[in-house]
Amino acid sequence: MNRTTAILQEALRSASLSIEDLAMWTRIDLDILRDAEAGRTRLTAAQLDRVACAFGLRLDDLLEGQVGSAPMTLLLRSEAHADRALDIRSVLTTEVDQALGEFQRVVRDIADIEKLLGRPRPTSPTIPDRTNPQKHHTGDHRARMVRDYLDLGLSPIRSMREVVESLGVALVWVSEDQVDRIVEGACTRVPRPAILVNIIEEGKRPWRARITMAHELGHILFDLTEPARQVLVSPHKNSLPPPPWLDEIERNANAFAACLLAPTEGVRDVVVPLDPTSEDAICAVGKRFGVGRTVAINRLQDVFKLTDVQRASMEYRQPRRYDADFSADAAPAEIGLRGEPLRSLVARAVSSRALSPDRARAILGIARTEPLPFVGLPAEMTAPSVSAEHQMLRAASVYLAQTYPDAGLVPGEAKRNEAGWIVTVFDGGVGAIERAPRGQLIFSEQAKLIVDVVSPALTP
Repeated sequence: MNRTTAILQEALRSASLSIEDLAMWTRIDLDILRDAEAGRTRLTAAQLDRVACAFGLRLDDLLEGQVGSAPMTLLLRSEAHADRALDIRSVLTTEVDQALGEFQRVVRDIADIEKLLGRPRPTSPTIPDRTNPQKHHTGDHRARMVRDYLDLGLSPIRSMREVVESLGVALVWVSEDQVDRIVEGACTRVPRPAILVNIIEEGKRPWRARITMAHELGHILFDLTEPARQVLVSPHKNSLPPPPWLDEIERNANAFAACLLAPTEGVRDVVVPLDPTSEDAICAVGKRFGVGRTVAINRLQDVFKLTDVQRASMEYRQPRRYDADFSADAAPAEIGLRGEPLRSLVARAVSSRALSPDRARAILGIARTEPLPFVGLPAEMTAPSVSAEHQMLRAASVYLAQTYPDAGLVPGEAKRNEAGWIVTVFDGGVGAIERAPRGQLIFSEQAKLIVDVVSPALTP
């Protein structure tokens, strides 16, 4: 049995996963996966990397045999054998799985670099319980526990970001053009606590990041407590109707987030002089606690026991704009899965020589022909490790050897123009009296072949 087959079979077995689902999530042809599973062929490195991503692993992690303990594996396996029925495909579409996989890869890189820098491994805090006459943890009760732990009282949370990071949780920021808006957020606690925040309509709805951070924090503190549950995704409610088990978790996290940002007694104190169904009340809650209109209406309904009819009249009347300061929770300048905080950590590791510049480029996805974007570091640490010309000539050499193995063709020079990189190809075979030109290869800036206009010499 070849190694590819063994890895693939272990992945499917560990996760109780069908090969059809894996084909859907990885976008690898089903017949190719079936042939690889049966040992009739091998997966390429790129295909293995897609399999690794589906389980939230880097390629090296997959090859080292870590698939059995990967967070996605444990989630899939535990839910496949749960008493409550679950069609995992109703949640893990290709877009969701890819976002989760890439997010977990980034968190692994963050944890590895923190270890290189000698930082202690962050862990999720244990929030002390408080007396609860209802004998179960509602969203409001959980929010009170966290506010007690942080000694917040009824004060507004000016920066949800500071609260999250003070609890040892890393924040990874992305935009909806980088991660599909079907994923509002995600979180994991392995190998270190982290939250993915998808910035959706930031200019129109700046409060969304605050509620997403609070929502995912609730998952980390109260839902990711079982050994088999190490990662969760929060799909947009209008995009992916969740199964019952996830719907319950999501509703609790929504309630926790709303109550954490706008505590019950705080809402009551702000609104007491006002009619709780009025626009004044909505604006007062939104402005005081930095929440959006929908969250403000939900809190007013919960705190003052308003009817659904009253709530509907509040929701559908002409809204009045209110000003709240959301600047403390604005996204950082460098967003993206491999933006902040990963980029700053990599810069520190390169500066302290704990990480080589080439390894830094590999982690951040920066070409060796590009400088590292680290201000303040010496030029020898950030300069490109190879020239763009050298990269194109090397790519051309590899392509010619693979495509025309017996033609004796060699690249001569590389020049950039509006079409890309033009590499002139010459006859360099044995017996060639002069370097006769044999055409050109055109490459993209990423050294990917665009056009082949090579004409090998005819042989007798």
